[in-house]
Parts: sequence; C-alpha cells; structure tokens
Amino acid sequence: MKLGTVELQNLERVMEIISRSQEQLNSIAALDWTLSMIEFLIKSSQSMAVFDEMSNQRLLAFCFYENKGDICEVMVLATHPDLQGKGYMTRILHSLQQLFSEIWLEVHEKNSNALKFYLACGFIITGRRKKYYKDNSDGILMTWKRELAIL
Repeated sequence: MKLGTVELQNLERVMEIISRSQEQLNSIAALDWTLSMIEFLIKSSQSMAVFDEMSNQRLLAFCFYENKGDICEVMVLATHPDLQGKGYMTRILHSLQQLFSEIWLEVHEKNSNALKFYLACGFIITGRRKKYYKDNSDGILMTWKRELAIL
C-alpha cells in the first residue's frame, strides 16, 4: 500500500468508487458527483490516495481536500465498498492529521457508519447544515483539532 495523489488518469476509478459508494448508501440521498465535478477537483484541489502496489498501482481510497493554511477542509473521502474496513481511509486521515492542526468535514446525518468512523478518529460534531441534501436531510459538520487529539 502506497500513498500518492489522484491524477486525471485515475478519473475512471474515482468515478467507480463514488458510484459504488452511492449504491451502497442507496437509502441516503448523497450529493450527485458528476464526471466534470470530479475532474475539476482533480485539477483544482489537493488530494491524497492509497494505491495497491501489488495490483499495478490500483486506486483503493482517496480524499480531495482544500488546504486553508493550518486547516484542511475535506471535500470527498471514499474507499471502494468492497475494500472497506482495511484501514485505507484511516491511513489517509492520519496523514492529514500529521499535516494540519485542524480538519473540517461534513457528513449526511443518516450515514451512521461514517459518523461512527469519524468520531472514532477523534472528530467532534460542531454544527449542522439544515436541509443540505436533496432529501432535506441535514449535513453534520465535524472537526478534528490536534490540540484536542490523543495521537
């Protein structure tokens, strides 16, 4: 397993992971990430990804984020559903926690697995975006701060 960045050559695999993730969360009306939106993120945002060195550098998990100085705002963090529970997202988050003193992200209120995961990684709930999603569900705002963390 190797850390790297997402490049345009990974676009098809990123879309596959997003599509499969949204299928898995079919009861949750997630944001509709389009090909052009992801292409824009690859070109304009920073990224971190986990690649499988044994499978011809296959993309396993990825994160798009904005660097706001000492703060990181996560735009998208995903692992292929067939590969969840192997620590790939944890590896990405721990790497970001080494680079930044604070990390912000948002989670659909009905995505209980993601909420549990982020809480286990030291995030706290800091607010809500009311009726943020198409299904009128709230977005849960979460923050991790190094000063509050036990690393």
